Amino acid sequence: MAGPKGGTVATMLFCLGISHSAFAADGELIVPSFQSAPLGEPPAAWEFAGLARQVKPRTQFEIVNDAGTHVLSVRSEKSYGNLALTGRRSLNLNSTIAWRWKLEDPNLLADLRTRAGDDVPVRVCVSFDYDSEGLTFGQRTALQLARLNFPTPVPIATLCYVWDHLLPSGTELVNAYTDRIRYIVLESGEAKLHTWVSEKRIIINDFWKSFGPEFRPKAPDDLPELVGVLVGGDADNTGVSTLALVGDIELEH
Repeated sequence: MAGPKGGTVATMLFCLGISHSAFAADGELIVPSFQSAPLGEPPAAWEFAGLARQVKPRTQFEIVNDAGTHVLSVRSEKSYGNLALTGRRSLNLNSTIAWRWKLEDPNLLADLRTRAGDDVPVRVCVSFDYDSEGLTFGQRTALQLARLNFPTPVPIATLCYVWDHLLPSGTELVNAYTDRIRYIVLESGEAKLHTWVSEKRIIINDFWKSFGPEFRPKAPDDLPELVGVLVGGDADNTGVSTLALVGDIELEH
């Protein structure tokens, strides 16, 4: 897809994976449990969010049994997709997001530094809303056009925690298509394949590193607002098959 990072509306919406109904909720952002859900379809609060006018196969999401515990299966077959949970939640300096995940089949062809390799077997993302005055004129224009074209709110920024194969843990980078998405590689390689790994992140600390320079607080205690949580996986660029499992996601103040 043509267009510079953060440039065209099409590029922006393509990369955010926003459907017309995603990020529509104005209520409190509450994360339903996978463990307490019945086998089969994910809880109804989680909505599939794919590419705008997506024609590619959809990543498949299913509640499955793993050693007696219900978890979310994320299966990518040359596909793209996210589950989006929407709402609004205030943050403080200690707010955290925690989850556990297990990678079964990695993507050996992915390279997040390039558009051709921009695939991940599993990601957990948080989306933010805040004043856009710290963005460049081009970024603000693209965001305004996106919000005019879509009848529901479009988040200003999304931060994705990913399990990659190539890049080392701790790598931070900008999405190859748009600077409205940033990546933090938490797990890498094959050392922890088929093993449940627990993660816990202080959301604001990661936000400062990824989007801090463009944030313009209106008051000393002003912080961005959390407006979405996403779980996803894709293999549409590399054309492979991957599988990962994700346990309950918990937001804590």
